[in-house]
Amino acid sequence: MGTSGFGIFKYNSLTWEKSHIAFSPYTPDIRKLLKEPEGIYFLGDNSISFYNFSTDSFVNIRFDNNLDAVIPFQNRFIINSANRLLSIEGNFVYPISEPIKNVTAFSHDGEDILFATRDGLYRLNTKANATQFLGLADMYIYRILTDSISIYAATEFGLYQYEREKKSWERLINLPFLDLMKFDKKHYLISFSHQLYELAGDSIRALPYMNINCFDSDGSRLYLGTSLGLAIYDPDRQSYRTAPYLPKDKINSIVVANDIVWLLTDRALLKIAVAELK
Repeated sequence: MGTSGFGIFKYNSLTWEKSHIAFSPYTPDIRKLLKEPEGIYFLGDNSISFYNFSTDSFVNIRFDNNLDAVIPFQNRFIINSANRLLSIEGNFVYPISEPIKNVTAFSHDGEDILFATRDGLYRLNTKANATQFLGLADMYIYRILTDSISIYAATEFGLYQYEREKKSWERLINLPFLDLMKFDKKHYLISFSHQLYELAGDSIRALPYMNINCFDSDGSRLYLGTSLGLAIYDPDRQSYRTAPYLPKDKINSIVVANDIVWLLTDRALLKIAVAELK
């Protein structure tokens, strides 16, 4: 029995035993793909679907309110919904901070969580449920990237770096950016004009590739979601090519994991083996 939004149910006609089959995310309104070590999260307006690598199956969770931002953290979810940060552990849901407006992104930071808003960057101590303002006031932050030395923030006013030892911010690039990722010893960024940039040390260069909405990496190549389908960039050879036999749909989110490329387009969720793209 196929249902609307609840997957497939199978009934044994002798005992009427019911089993539930979830081949895919429940929600038809997937907004973003989120990669974690154990699997992939599919974020909808008010639901989260989780694809487990080890079991090759889906688990689906629904919420009463719309989800603005989500991060899996220590066997629970931290979500922003209705201007509150909430912790979800099993069937228990409870607030963990004072009201916070306009959360745009989450990131891990050791035992704490970093969360970006339209008005700055904050650290959440999950043990004390206390928030600390880290800076970038009155600034829309689109993406946070952390390492042991620095915190990087892609904002509407440029790329900023926070040095943990000095506890100070520095603007590295005076250009607005939507996304960034670290690849080998370099950083790659997507600008507001949907152009790809490469940052190596103090040197930045614009790569001649446009219409890029999202990206991910398999450790050797960058997979670029563009307005006209999938493209692949090899940093070592500095070569760029498209995947001509895939649909020329706009790609809004992309994840590369376990030799599979997952693509979220305006029309569908697609997956293809990396080997098929070589």
